[in-house]
Amino acid sequence: MALWIRPWFNVRLLDYRPSSDGDGVLMHVVNTGLLPILAGSTRLLSGQAASVLSTDRLENGAYTLAPVADPDWLVRLLLVAICLLPFLCGLLARPSDPLPSPMGLRSRPDRRAARIVVPAGILTVVAVVVLVTVSTSTAAFNATIRNSTDSAGTNPFFTCRGAETSVGKAATWAAFALSQGPSHEPDLSGNGRHGTWASPNTTSNDVGCVRDAPAASAVFSGSQCLYVPTWQNNPNVFGLEAWFSTTTAPSGKIIGFGDGFLTPNDPYYWDRHIFLDDSGRVVFGLFSNGFVRLTSPPGTSYADGEWHSVIANLSAAGAQLFVDGVLVDQNPSVTIAQNYGGYWRIGCGRLTYWSSAPDTFTGLIQYAAIYRRPLTALEAQQHAAAGR
Repeated sequence: MALWIRPWFNVRLLDYRPSSDGDGVLMHVVNTGLLPILAGSTRLLSGQAASVLSTDRLENGAYTLAPVADPDWLVRLLLVAICLLPFLCGLLARPSDPLPSPMGLRSRPDRRAARIVVPAGILTVVAVVVLVTVSTSTAAFNATIRNSTDSAGTNPFFTCRGAETSVGKAATWAAFALSQGPSHEPDLSGNGRHGTWASPNTTSNDVGCVRDAPAASAVFSGSQCLYVPTWQNNPNVFGLEAWFSTTTAPSGKIIGFGDGFLTPNDPYYWDRHIFLDDSGRVVFGLFSNGFVRLTSPPGTSYADGEWHSVIANLSAAGAQLFVDGVLVDQNPSVTIAQNYGGYWRIGCGRLTYWSSAPDTFTGLIQYAAIYRRPLTALEAQQHAAAGR
């Protein structure tokens, strides 16, 4: 019976993500059956998909979702009739009365079947009604999240804002959503270093962090810049993070450091920056007794119009560059940058001697941050996953 009903009522699990509050899992399910189902409190018609929150947890720590059939009453009656049809046909196909024997005696027909028709019919009706109206039909509809190495709650970040602010106030210099304005951008870290836009900020609904609200990114058209206040003296322990999208290569500074105040034209010093080179590779540039470039591997251009996460670190453990959560280059011997004081900025800064790209970035940037410590490899992976 379950195999016969499966084409009518069936659910597929497409994806899952931890909920933003960490108290459950959002399961992306689609109704692949012909008739409606009820997934949690969400009713899905055939072909419809939805993200359904599941807080039901098994003993092994996995979350489970058990959709139930939810056809209209007329459809339920029709299904009952269809399921009863073979049974009723079997009752109608009774044998003919036997012929009399040579002695004129006629065998008495077995009438015991009549005594089970009514209870058997009632039990069949009840079973079919339960199957299509009450039962969760676990074999067909159970959508349990299982993982042999970890659980669905391992990644604690459902949004880029959540990932960015998770580092904490003390460990963050400044953090921005890049969707506010028009003249100032709030500092999400709580440190009060609200950014100043070079010109009125314009936003796009093209975003890399698809679950964040508002769904907006900042447009950098080659002259825009977000200046981060507060002078900092020779930072040699830090992490930089940004989500970017561009079709321009080379492209200007995505995020970086320089000694200019409220200007992209740094007068004397500029390094600790991320930009794209002529072939679209991501570059993390440091001046450590000479030019040091950490780059993404050749053959892949990140000026592809897609959204990418970039994280760059400097500390006593060396320099690291992560793209989309993957460590693409590192240099353990590079532990310092050029010795000077200056300001962080997003989307602009001098690149003379570093690249043929203009000083200002062209494209979109969303959720950028400067941290007082390097991000770990696990954090880089989790922050990248938060935007997907």
